[in-house]
Amino acid sequence: KKVAAELCKMYGVLSEGEEEESPALVSAASRGQEDMLELLLIAGHDVHCANRDGMTALHAAATMGYDKCIQVLLLHGA
Repeated sequence: KKVAAELCKMYGVLSEGEEEESPALVSAASRGQEDMLELLLIAGHDVHCANRDGMTALHAAATMGYDKCIQVLLLHGA
């Protein structure tokens, strides 16, 4: 997970300190980054995690209309 977190920072999924407010999975889903979602899920991130407002990655992807992200999340049990 540490490597995945570093990759998230490198590729703009998370900025420094943002993970406390919004898990990497939710951030990637809200940005439409399905490849990053796949990487995070393979690295063991919880598909059901939510940000501090209760929004899950699936909810974020659906709200933004990112169909490919929705498919990735559903394939991983969301």
